[in-house]
Amino acid sequence: MIDQPLSLPNENNWIDWDALSPAQLELLPEQIQQAAQVSRSIRVADQRWQVYLTALGVLGFEQWIHDRAPELSVQVDQSSIWEPTANLVSAACNVRVGAFKICLISVGSLIDDRVNIPVAAFDLPDFAAHFYVLMQVIEEEEKVAISGFLTYEQYRQMLLTREPDWTYSLPLETFNSDANALLLNLRCLEPTAIRLPALDVTRSSVTLREKLAGLRSQLQTQPAWDLLSVDEGLTLLSDPILLNSLYAETSQPLINAGLWLRNQMDTVAQELGWMLMPVFSPVRSLQEEFDSIRSSLELQGVQIPPSARGAYRSLSSDQGSVRLYVITWVLSEDANQPEWMLLVALGAEPGTEMPSSLTLEIRDETQTLFDQTLEDTNRGVLYAQVVGNWDERFWVTITANEIDVFEIPPFGFAID
Repeated sequence: MIDQPLSLPNENNWIDWDALSPAQLELLPEQIQQAAQVSRSIRVADQRWQVYLTALGVLGFEQWIHDRAPELSVQVDQSSIWEPTANLVSAACNVRVGAFKICLISVGSLIDDRVNIPVAAFDLPDFAAHFYVLMQVIEEEEKVAISGFLTYEQYRQMLLTREPDWTYSLPLETFNSDANALLLNLRCLEPTAIRLPALDVTRSSVTLREKLAGLRSQLQTQPAWDLLSVDEGLTLLSDPILLNSLYAETSQPLINAGLWLRNQMDTVAQELGWMLMPVFSPVRSLQEEFDSIRSSLELQGVQIPPSARGAYRSLSSDQGSVRLYVITWVLSEDANQPEWMLLVALGAEPGTEMPSSLTLEIRDETQTLFDQTLEDTNRGVLYAQVVGNWDERFWVTITANEIDVFEIPPFGFAID
Protein backbone atom coordinates (compact mmCIF):
# COMPACT_ATOMS: atom_id res chain seq x y z
CA MET A 1 0.00 0.00 0.00
CA ILE A 2 1.25 3.48 -0.86
CA ASP A 3 1.99 5.59 2.22
CA GLN A 4 2.86 8.85 0.50
CA PRO A 5 1.54 10.56 -2.63
CA LEU A 6 3.55 9.95 -5.75
CA SER A 7 6.26 12.58 -6.02
CA LEU A 8 6.44 15.13 -8.75
CA PRO A 9 8.28 14.16 -11.93
CA ASN A 10 11.58 15.89 -12.41
CA GLU A 11 10.55 17.68 -15.57
CA ASN A 12 12.11 20.90 -16.74
CA ASN A 13 10.82 20.67 -20.29
CA TRP A 14 7.02 20.80 -20.06
CA ILE A 15 4.70 19.94 -22.89
CA ASP A 16 2.85 22.60 -24.84
CA TRP A 17 0.33 23.38 -22.13
CA ASP A 18 -2.03 25.11 -24.52
CA ALA A 19 -2.68 21.73 -26.12
CA LEU A 20 -4.88 19.28 -24.26
CA SER A 21 -3.23 16.44 -22.40
CA PRO A 22 -4.00 12.80 -23.27
CA ALA A 23 -6.36 12.67 -20.24
CA GLN A 24 -9.13 14.42 -22.10
CA LEU A 25 -12.75 13.94 -23.07
CA GLU A 26 -15.48 15.69 -24.99
CA LEU A 27 -18.20 17.62 -23.19
CA LEU A 28 -21.84 16.78 -23.76
CA PRO A 29 -24.44 19.41 -24.73
CA GLU A 30 -26.33 18.89 -21.48
CA GLN A 31 -23.11 19.48 -19.50
CA ILE A 32 -22.51 22.75 -21.32
CA GLN A 33 -26.09 23.79 -20.69
CA GLN A 34 -25.82 22.99 -16.97
CA ALA A 35 -22.60 24.99 -16.64
CA ALA A 36 -24.13 27.95 -18.46
CA GLN A 37 -27.11 27.91 -16.12
CA VAL A 38 -24.84 28.02 -13.08
CA SER A 39 -22.82 30.91 -14.47
CA ARG A 40 -25.97 32.98 -15.01
CA SER A 41 -26.66 32.86 -11.26
CA ILE A 42 -23.41 34.71 -10.50
CA ARG A 43 -23.97 38.34 -9.55
CA VAL A 44 -20.78 39.94 -10.91
CA ALA A 45 -20.63 39.64 -14.69
CA ASP A 46 -16.82 39.44 -14.81
CA GLN A 47 -16.91 36.33 -12.61
CA ARG A 48 -19.38 34.35 -14.72
CA TRP A 49 -16.94 33.11 -17.35
CA GLN A 50 -14.60 31.60 -14.75
CA VAL A 51 -17.51 29.93 -12.95
CA TYR A 52 -18.69 28.57 -16.30
CA LEU A 53 -15.25 27.05 -16.98
CA THR A 54 -15.08 25.62 -13.46
CA ALA A 55 -18.50 24.01 -13.75
CA LEU A 56 -17.44 22.42 -17.04
CA GLY A 57 -14.27 21.20 -15.34
CA VAL A 58 -16.31 19.58 -12.55
CA LEU A 59 -18.62 17.79 -14.97
CA GLY A 60 -15.68 16.69 -17.09
CA PHE A 61 -13.77 15.40 -14.07
CA GLU A 62 -16.81 13.43 -12.91
CA GLN A 63 -17.09 11.81 -16.33
CA TRP A 64 -13.35 11.07 -16.42
CA ILE A 65 -13.49 9.23 -13.09
CA HIS A 66 -16.53 7.24 -14.24
CA ASP A 67 -14.73 6.27 -17.45
CA ARG A 68 -11.23 5.59 -16.10
CA ALA A 69 -11.97 4.29 -12.59
CA PRO A 70 -15.59 3.13 -12.38
CA GLU A 71 -14.81 1.38 -9.09
CA LEU A 72 -14.29 4.77 -7.42
CA SER A 73 -17.27 6.72 -6.15
CA VAL A 74 -17.31 10.38 -7.20
CA GLN A 75 -19.64 13.03 -5.79
CA VAL A 76 -19.87 16.52 -7.24
CA ASP A 77 -23.34 17.63 -6.14
CA GLN A 78 -22.01 19.10 -2.86
CA SER A 79 -19.31 21.11 -4.57
CA SER A 80 -19.03 24.79 -3.69
CA ILE A 81 -19.40 25.72 -7.37
CA TRP A 82 -23.14 25.05 -7.20
CA GLU A 83 -23.56 27.23 -4.10
CA PRO A 84 -23.60 31.01 -3.48
CA THR A 85 -19.93 30.49 -2.52
CA ALA A 86 -19.15 30.54 -6.25
CA ASN A 87 -19.68 34.31 -6.20
CA LEU A 88 -16.47 34.53 -4.15
CA VAL A 89 -14.53 31.32 -4.86
CA SER A 90 -14.41 30.22 -8.48
CA ALA A 91 -12.63 26.94 -7.70
CA ALA A 92 -14.77 23.84 -7.10
CA CYS A 93 -14.11 22.77 -3.53
CA ASN A 94 -15.61 19.75 -1.75
CA VAL A 95 -15.71 17.40 -4.72
CA ARG A 96 -15.24 13.89 -3.31
CA VAL A 97 -13.71 10.74 -4.73
CA GLY A 98 -14.18 8.03 -2.14
CA ALA A 99 -12.88 9.47 1.13
CA PHE A 100 -10.71 12.07 -0.61
CA LYS A 101 -11.60 15.74 -0.83
CA ILE A 102 -10.81 17.24 -4.22
CA CYS A 103 -10.56 20.86 -5.31
CA LEU A 104 -10.82 21.49 -9.06
CA ILE A 105 -9.25 24.55 -10.67
CA SER A 106 -10.26 25.22 -14.27
CA VAL A 107 -8.42 27.36 -16.79
CA GLY A 108 -9.02 28.04 -20.45
CA SER A 109 -5.34 28.22 -21.33
CA LEU A 110 -2.07 27.14 -19.73
CA ILE A 111 0.38 29.15 -21.78
CA ASP A 112 1.31 31.16 -18.66
CA ASP A 113 3.74 29.70 -16.16
CA ARG A 114 1.55 30.35 -13.10
CA VAL A 115 -1.90 29.35 -11.87
CA ASN A 116 -4.06 31.36 -9.46
CA ILE A 117 -5.93 29.41 -6.78
CA PRO A 118 -8.32 31.00 -4.27
CA VAL A 119 -6.82 31.50 -0.81
CA ALA A 120 -9.95 29.95 0.73
CA ALA A 121 -9.31 26.66 -1.08
CA PHE A 122 -6.18 26.20 1.06
CA ASP A 123 -6.73 28.26 4.20
CA LEU A 124 -10.33 27.46 5.13
CA PRO A 125 -10.58 23.97 6.67
CA ASP A 126 -14.04 23.49 5.17
CA PHE A 127 -12.59 23.94 1.67
CA ALA A 128 -9.12 22.40 2.02
CA ALA A 129 -8.56 19.32 -0.15
CA HIS A 130 -6.29 16.30 -0.32
CA PHE A 131 -5.72 16.92 -4.03
CA TYR A 132 -5.89 20.09 -6.12
CA VAL A 133 -6.59 19.11 -9.71
CA LEU A 134 -5.90 21.42 -12.61
CA MET A 135 -8.49 21.20 -15.41
CA GLN A 136 -7.98 22.70 -18.85
CA VAL A 137 -11.21 23.60 -20.63
CA ILE A 138 -11.20 24.40 -24.33
CA GLU A 139 -14.76 25.68 -24.50
CA GLU A 140 -14.87 26.38 -28.24
CA GLU A 141 -13.87 22.76 -28.93
CA GLU A 142 -16.12 21.44 -26.14
CA LYS A 143 -13.25 19.51 -24.58
CA VAL A 144 -11.78 19.21 -21.10
CA ALA A 145 -8.62 17.57 -19.76
CA ILE A 146 -6.95 16.70 -16.47
CA SER A 147 -3.73 18.68 -16.77
CA GLY A 148 -2.05 18.36 -13.38
CA PHE A 149 -2.43 17.96 -9.63
CA LEU A 150 -0.75 18.71 -6.32
CA THR A 151 -1.47 17.84 -2.69
CA TYR A 152 -2.24 19.88 0.40
CA GLU A 153 1.07 18.78 1.89
CA GLN A 154 2.89 20.32 -1.05
CA TYR A 155 1.05 23.59 -0.47
CA ARG A 156 2.19 23.62 3.16
CA GLN A 157 5.80 23.50 2.02
CA MET A 158 5.45 26.57 -0.20
CA LEU A 159 6.04 30.18 0.76
CA LEU A 160 3.19 31.99 -0.95
CA THR A 161 1.91 35.55 -0.74
CA ARG A 162 -1.79 36.35 -0.74
CA GLU A 163 -2.77 38.40 -3.77
CA PRO A 164 -5.29 41.31 -3.52
CA ASP A 165 -7.87 39.24 -5.44
CA TRP A 166 -7.86 36.59 -2.67
CA THR A 167 -5.68 34.11 -4.56
CA TYR A 168 -2.28 32.45 -4.37
CA SER A 169 -0.18 32.41 -7.52
CA LEU A 170 1.47 28.98 -7.93
CA PRO A 171 4.17 28.05 -10.44
CA LEU A 172 2.82 25.68 -13.05
CA GLU A 173 5.82 23.43 -12.52
CA THR A 174 4.56 22.52 -9.03
CA PHE A 175 1.77 20.44 -10.59
CA ASN A 176 2.31 16.80 -11.49
CA SER A 177 1.21 16.48 -15.12
CA ASP A 178 0.69 12.70 -14.95
CA ALA A 179 -3.06 12.05 -14.67
CA ASN A 180 -2.39 8.33 -14.22
CA ALA A 181 -0.45 9.16 -11.06
CA LEU A 182 -3.53 10.94 -9.73
CA LEU A 183 -5.66 7.87 -10.42
CA LEU A 184 -3.10 5.63 -8.70
CA ASN A 185 -3.17 7.83 -5.61
CA LEU A 186 -6.96 7.85 -5.53
CA ARG A 187 -7.00 4.07 -5.78
CA CYS A 188 -4.20 3.17 -3.39
CA LEU A 189 -3.36 6.03 -1.05
CA GLU A 190 -4.86 6.26 2.43
CA PRO A 191 -6.56 9.65 3.00
CA THR A 192 -4.75 9.95 6.33
CA ALA A 193 -1.45 10.12 4.43
CA ILE A 194 -2.34 13.72 3.56
CA ARG A 195 -3.15 15.60 6.74
CA LEU A 196 -5.76 18.31 6.34
CA PRO A 197 -6.25 21.23 8.75
CA ALA A 198 -8.68 20.70 11.61
CA LEU A 199 -11.83 22.77 11.76
CA ASP A 200 -11.10 25.97 13.63
CA VAL A 201 -13.27 28.14 15.83
CA THR A 202 -15.84 30.10 13.84
CA ARG A 203 -14.59 33.55 12.99
CA SER A 204 -16.52 36.47 14.43
CA SER A 205 -18.44 38.25 11.67
CA VAL A 206 -20.18 40.93 13.74
CA THR A 207 -17.96 43.76 12.51
CA LEU A 208 -18.07 42.44 8.95
CA ARG A 209 -21.89 42.38 9.01
CA GLU A 210 -21.90 46.07 9.83
CA LYS A 211 -19.51 46.81 6.97
CA LEU A 212 -21.47 44.72 4.47
CA ALA A 213 -24.68 46.59 5.30
CA GLY A 214 -23.25 49.54 3.41
CA LEU A 215 -21.73 47.51 0.57
CA ARG A 216 -24.63 45.36 -0.61
CA SER A 217 -25.44 47.45 -3.65
CA GLN A 218 -21.77 47.57 -4.70
CA LEU A 219 -21.47 43.79 -4.36
CA GLN A 220 -24.02 43.45 -7.15
CA THR A 221 -21.54 44.71 -9.73
CA GLN A 222 -18.07 44.68 -8.14
CA PRO A 223 -15.96 41.68 -7.12
CA ALA A 224 -15.91 41.26 -3.36
CA TRP A 225 -12.09 41.36 -3.32
CA ASP A 226 -12.24 44.97 -4.55
CA LEU A 227 -14.22 45.89 -1.42
CA LEU A 228 -12.97 43.53 1.30
CA SER A 229 -9.60 42.35 2.55
CA VAL A 230 -8.52 38.71 2.26
CA ASP A 231 -9.20 38.12 5.96
CA GLU A 232 -12.64 39.70 5.65
CA GLY A 233 -13.31 37.42 2.70
CA LEU A 234 -12.34 34.35 4.69
CA THR A 235 -14.60 35.49 7.51
CA LEU A 236 -17.48 35.92 5.07
CA LEU A 237 -16.90 32.47 3.61
CA SER A 238 -16.91 31.03 7.13
CA ASP A 239 -20.43 32.39 7.80
CA PRO A 240 -22.94 30.50 5.60
CA ILE A 241 -25.91 32.51 6.86
CA LEU A 242 -24.28 35.83 6.02
CA LEU A 243 -23.04 34.50 2.69
CA ASN A 244 -26.50 33.26 1.73
CA SER A 245 -28.07 36.57 2.69
CA LEU A 246 -25.76 38.29 0.21
CA TYR A 247 -25.79 35.89 -2.70
CA ALA A 248 -28.42 33.14 -2.45
CA GLU A 249 -31.17 35.38 -3.82
CA THR A 250 -29.16 35.88 -7.00
CA SER A 251 -30.37 32.56 -8.37
CA GLN A 252 -34.04 33.24 -7.64
CA PRO A 253 -36.34 33.52 -10.66
CA LEU A 254 -37.09 37.12 -11.56
CA ILE A 255 -40.52 38.41 -12.52
CA ASN A 256 -39.90 41.02 -15.21
CA ALA A 257 -42.58 43.64 -14.64
CA GLY A 258 -41.12 45.72 -17.47
CA LEU A 259 -42.61 43.31 -19.99
CA TRP A 260 -46.09 44.22 -18.79
CA LEU A 261 -45.70 47.59 -20.49
CA ARG A 262 -45.81 45.67 -23.79
CA ASN A 263 -48.69 43.49 -22.59
CA GLN A 264 -46.27 40.56 -22.33
CA MET A 265 -45.40 38.20 -19.49
CA ASP A 266 -42.29 36.16 -18.84
CA THR A 267 -42.21 32.42 -18.23
CA VAL A 268 -41.67 32.76 -14.47
CA ALA A 269 -44.84 34.85 -14.03
CA GLN A 270 -46.86 32.55 -16.26
CA GLU A 271 -45.81 29.45 -14.35
CA LEU A 272 -46.79 31.10 -11.05
CA GLY A 273 -50.29 31.90 -12.31
CA TRP A 274 -50.01 35.66 -12.89
CA MET A 275 -52.61 37.27 -15.18
CA LEU A 276 -52.25 40.59 -17.01
CA MET A 277 -54.75 43.29 -16.03
CA PRO A 278 -56.67 45.42 -18.54
CA VAL A 279 -55.11 48.62 -19.81
CA PHE A 280 -55.29 51.46 -17.26
CA SER A 281 -57.21 54.23 -18.94
CA PRO A 282 -59.52 56.94 -17.59
CA VAL A 283 -62.11 56.05 -20.21
CA ARG A 284 -61.91 52.32 -19.88
CA SER A 285 -63.17 50.53 -16.80
CA LEU A 286 -60.90 48.10 -15.03
CA GLN A 287 -62.19 44.72 -13.98
CA GLU A 288 -64.83 45.03 -11.29
CA GLU A 289 -62.71 43.37 -8.61
CA PHE A 290 -60.08 46.15 -8.86
CA ASP A 291 -62.46 49.12 -9.07
CA SER A 292 -62.96 49.37 -5.30
CA ILE A 293 -59.22 49.15 -4.68
CA ARG A 294 -58.48 51.84 -7.24
CA SER A 295 -61.11 54.10 -5.70
CA SER A 296 -59.61 53.62 -2.24
CA LEU A 297 -56.15 54.41 -3.56
CA GLU A 298 -57.36 57.57 -5.28
CA LEU A 299 -58.95 58.75 -2.03
CA GLN A 300 -55.48 58.40 -0.45
CA GLY A 301 -53.85 60.40 -3.22
CA VAL A 302 -52.52 57.50 -5.30
CA GLN A 303 -53.04 58.15 -9.00
CA ILE A 304 -52.38 55.37 -11.51
CA PRO A 305 -51.34 56.88 -14.86
CA PRO A 306 -52.83 55.64 -18.14
CA SER A 307 -49.41 54.27 -19.15
CA ALA A 308 -49.34 51.88 -16.17
CA ARG A 309 -49.69 48.16 -16.61
CA GLY A 310 -50.24 45.45 -14.05
CA ALA A 311 -50.83 41.82 -13.24
CA TYR A 312 -52.44 39.85 -10.47
CA ARG A 313 -52.52 36.39 -8.93
CA SER A 314 -54.45 34.61 -6.20
CA LEU A 315 -52.95 33.51 -2.89
CA SER A 316 -54.94 30.85 -1.04
CA SER A 317 -54.49 29.17 2.33
CA ASP A 318 -56.45 27.85 5.30
CA GLN A 319 -56.64 31.45 6.53
CA GLY A 320 -58.56 32.58 3.45
CA SER A 321 -57.76 33.91 -0.01
CA VAL A 322 -56.40 37.22 -1.20
CA ARG A 323 -55.72 38.69 -4.60
CA LEU A 324 -52.32 40.30 -5.07
CA TYR A 325 -52.22 43.19 -7.54
CA VAL A 326 -48.89 44.54 -8.79
CA ILE A 327 -48.83 47.60 -11.03
CA THR A 328 -45.85 49.33 -12.61
CA TRP A 329 -45.00 52.33 -14.73
CA VAL A 330 -42.00 54.39 -15.81
CA LEU A 331 -41.22 57.45 -13.69
CA SER A 332 -38.12 58.65 -15.52
CA GLU A 333 -36.23 57.59 -18.64
CA ASP A 334 -33.29 59.83 -17.84
CA ALA A 335 -30.20 57.88 -18.92
CA ASN A 336 -28.38 58.96 -15.75
CA GLN A 337 -31.11 57.85 -13.38
CA PRO A 338 -33.99 55.93 -14.97
CA GLU A 339 -36.69 55.07 -12.42
CA TRP A 340 -39.76 52.88 -12.21
CA MET A 341 -42.68 52.60 -9.80
CA LEU A 342 -43.92 49.40 -8.21
CA LEU A 343 -47.37 49.56 -6.64
CA VAL A 344 -48.52 46.55 -4.61
CA ALA A 345 -52.11 46.21 -3.33
CA LEU A 346 -54.02 43.42 -1.62
CA GLY A 347 -57.69 42.83 -2.33
CA ALA A 348 -60.43 40.25 -1.97
CA GLU A 349 -60.60 37.14 -4.10
CA PRO A 350 -64.14 37.02 -5.56
CA GLY A 351 -66.36 34.38 -3.98
CA THR A 352 -63.96 33.52 -1.15
CA GLU A 353 -63.36 34.62 2.42
CA MET A 354 -60.48 37.00 3.02
CA PRO A 355 -58.03 36.62 5.95
CA SER A 356 -58.99 38.90 8.85
CA SER A 357 -55.50 40.45 8.97
CA LEU A 358 -52.74 40.90 6.41
CA THR A 359 -49.11 41.98 6.63
CA LEU A 360 -47.29 43.37 3.60
CA GLU A 361 -43.50 43.61 3.49
CA ILE A 362 -41.38 44.93 0.62
CA ARG A 363 -37.60 44.97 0.65
CA ASP A 364 -34.76 45.54 -1.73
CA GLU A 365 -31.34 43.89 -1.62
CA THR A 366 -30.20 45.91 1.39
CA GLN A 367 -33.15 46.77 3.61
CA THR A 368 -36.86 46.58 4.36
CA LEU A 369 -38.69 49.41 2.60
CA PHE A 370 -42.24 48.76 3.83
CA ASP A 371 -43.65 46.60 6.62
CA GLN A 372 -47.22 47.18 7.73
CA THR A 373 -50.13 45.13 9.06
CA LEU A 374 -53.82 45.71 8.40
CA GLU A 375 -55.55 44.30 11.47
CA ASP A 376 -59.05 44.33 9.94
CA THR A 377 -59.25 43.73 6.19
CA ASN A 378 -62.87 44.92 6.16
CA ARG A 379 -61.80 48.44 7.04
CA GLY A 380 -59.34 49.39 4.34
CA VAL A 381 -56.89 48.44 1.61
CA LEU A 382 -53.30 47.45 2.32
CA TYR A 383 -50.95 48.81 -0.31
CA ALA A 384 -47.41 50.08 -0.79
CA GLN A 385 -45.42 52.01 -3.40
CA VAL A 386 -41.66 51.79 -3.96
CA VAL A 387 -39.41 53.49 -6.49
CA GLY A 388 -36.30 51.92 -7.95
CA ASN A 389 -33.66 52.31 -10.62
CA TRP A 390 -34.07 50.04 -13.60
CA ASP A 391 -31.45 47.63 -12.28
CA GLU A 392 -33.09 47.27 -8.83
CA ARG A 393 -35.34 44.44 -7.74
CA PHE A 394 -37.90 44.13 -4.96
CA TRP A 395 -39.07 41.21 -2.82
CA VAL A 396 -42.70 41.06 -1.64
CA THR A 397 -43.87 38.99 1.32
CA ILE A 398 -47.51 38.65 2.46
CA THR A 399 -48.55 37.12 5.79
CA ALA A 400 -52.17 36.06 6.43
CA ASN A 401 -53.42 36.12 10.04
CA GLU A 402 -49.79 36.02 11.22
CA ILE A 403 -49.68 32.35 10.22
CA ASP A 404 -49.37 31.71 6.49
CA VAL A 405 -46.48 33.41 4.69
CA PHE A 406 -46.31 33.95 0.92
CA GLU A 407 -42.88 34.87 -0.42
CA ILE A 408 -43.02 36.18 -3.98
CA PRO A 409 -40.01 35.94 -6.33
CA PRO A 410 -38.35 39.32 -6.85
CA PHE A 411 -39.78 41.87 -9.26
CA GLY A 412 -37.40 43.49 -11.71
CA PHE A 413 -37.79 45.97 -14.51
CA ALA A 414 -36.21 45.34 -17.89
CA ILE A 415 -37.85 46.82 -20.97
CA ASP A 416 -35.04 46.33 -23.51
